[in-house]
Amino acid sequence: MEHQTQEGDGWGQIISEGVLGGDWRLRPHQRLRPPRRIEGEKTRMGDENLPHQISGEEVECEDGDETLDKRRLRPEESRLPPLAYGPCSPEEFEFRPSTNHRPLSDAPQPSPRNLAQGPRPGCRVDEALRRRGAEGIPKGDTELRLRIYYVTYPSKHPWGSDFAAMNLRRYSRHEVIPVEVGDVRRCSGGVVHLHNVQLAKRIDLEGLRRRNRAVIGGVRGWIGLERMRDRLGEFDAIAVNVDPRLQIEVRRLHERVYETPVGVDTELFKPRRRRVDDFIVLWVGSDHKRFKNAHLLPKLGFPYRKATYRNYIPHEEMPEFYAGGSVLVNLSEHEGFCRPILEAAACGLPVVSSDVGVARRILDDEWIVEGSPRRNLGRFRELLIRLRDNPELRVEVGRENRLRALEFDWRRITPIYDDMWEEVAGG
Repeated sequence: MEHQTQEGDGWGQIISEGVLGGDWRLRPHQRLRPPRRIEGEKTRMGDENLPHQISGEEVECEDGDETLDKRRLRPEESRLPPLAYGPCSPEEFEFRPSTNHRPLSDAPQPSPRNLAQGPRPGCRVDEALRRRGAEGIPKGDTELRLRIYYVTYPSKHPWGSDFAAMNLRRYSRHEVIPVEVGDVRRCSGGVVHLHNVQLAKRIDLEGLRRRNRAVIGGVRGWIGLERMRDRLGEFDAIAVNVDPRLQIEVRRLHERVYETPVGVDTELFKPRRRRVDDFIVLWVGSDHKRFKNAHLLPKLGFPYRKATYRNYIPHEEMPEFYAGGSVLVNLSEHEGFCRPILEAAACGLPVVSSDVGVARRILDDEWIVEGSPRRNLGRFRELLIRLRDNPELRVEVGRENRLRALEFDWRRITPIYDDMWEEVAGG
């Protein structure tokens, strides 16, 4: 197999111009748009983006000697004080690990001393913030601040629900408390937001509504919708992803529906100098799920790297993974949002994708393959060949993707959640 060598990566000029260099700033509460009820009908198909792990494997090519650099990033030690929980006192929200609670392997385990100080559910997210040295925005008046319990999946490593909780906690003007689903029975007096409506299978939803001001369920894709279709009426409101046809279907089942996009940390996911000169295709997803079509990658005819469920890559190292490739390809039959498209775009990487999730919000139509990827694999191959043979085009497409991804920065997306929580809490 022949591969064309790229002459330089072209990022030096772009970064020096300040277009993609991370100099972009935004006021904490500047909103992208107010929360809106879904009213007008639109057309497009999408589906599930259930939280999944991302991992790394060696590049698969003929010479076999190119491997993914496993260097771990070493963020500066945070000098921030521990994050406060505002009106939620340790006595009011006692910490008792659930049977499903599995902290991060590299996070310190609770000791008897700090247990006495009252750790709260969601300490995994707090620990991730401290390791990143992430500084949140100043909170407002305690009396005007809502208490938001953001319910996440139990896991050994952070999932998509944890990334959302971490950034919402960082930028929200309210007090966002990440809670694993096993600890949700101790939520009281606030607004409960289930990252995915399927979490309701594990909890007493009726009792949760009695103890709190409101319960919101997140519809992340078509699979979750089909599994929980008959129970959507049990929620006070539904938060749905960006897919228009998914929104239309949810609106038929519930009268109070809000669009809540997933965001991206554009300070973490930003363009970096490419570490390889060969044309490498990247793929991210759960390769054990048939609809992701990971089995089609060898048929594209290019060397590729995969970030999959089986071998975990820490979230903060994913920008290095994206820097090790030339283009991201998404072959999914359906997605609810498809976070890898947004992350790769924020890193200034060109993306070739099927028509799912957030693709239409980020990519130009020419880089979106309509119809089933299994039947249109030749079209994917044509677009990849075009990018391989034109390094300048890769730089230009990556620049445009980065600029569009900035619209999904968590600092712009979080006010959408804030306004939704306030409206739902007010009845």
